[in-house]
Amino acid sequence: MKKYISFVLALVFAALVLSSCGAKDLNFVYADGKISSGDATYICAPMGFQPCQVGEKCATRDGAFELYEIKDRDGNAVPTDEWMTEEYAGDLTSIYYREGKVNLPEYSEIDFDTVYVCEEDETVVYVTEITDKELISTLIDALHTGATSVMLDEPTETYSLKFHSKNYPAIYYSVKYLIYEDGAYLFSRGTKTYANIGTLLDGYADQLK
Repeated sequence: MKKYISFVLALVFAALVLSSCGAKDLNFVYADGKISSGDATYICAPMGFQPCQVGEKCATRDGAFELYEIKDRDGNAVPTDEWMTEEYAGDLTSIYYREGKVNLPEYSEIDFDTVYVCEEDETVVYVTEITDKELISTLIDALHTGATSVMLDEPTETYSLKFHSKNYPAIYYSVKYLIYEDGAYLFSRGTKTYANIGTLLDGYADQLK
């Protein structure tokens, strides 16, 4: 009986380990925008989607690139059988979601509830936040309908806007906020879209100085 109980406890422990880092020690191979290992396939999210935080290493890609768990803003890890990320590299970060298990809509279809305004270089520094849902919706609409080819001078200031949704608590959609003397633009590296937002964020820009 004791051996049976020990065996059951061992199985429970193994299940807990897998649920917290379900892809542990696996090597994934990249092809056509996806990574796969055995029956597990993950889709590479469009550029612009980033992890809120990067957790522990879980796997590798093509034997060279390390993959990590993703954490939400409170530091809670999401299951790696749903999400994984490569090392954080700002707008160039690649994150992956499990095919058939996670649905990630286009950024324009996500109900964002907060935008975090950040200074971003080697580290991300939170400056202020936007919680006005109508304004957030206006910003997303501007990005969605913005121009794809705009010749711009060097901005006087550059910030990152990280759009966050409670429906996807461990990821952001990040764009650049470019400030000029006569207005401002948003730039999405993922869609290569510039959106002229004029003075929409002037009230927040004053907080950045």
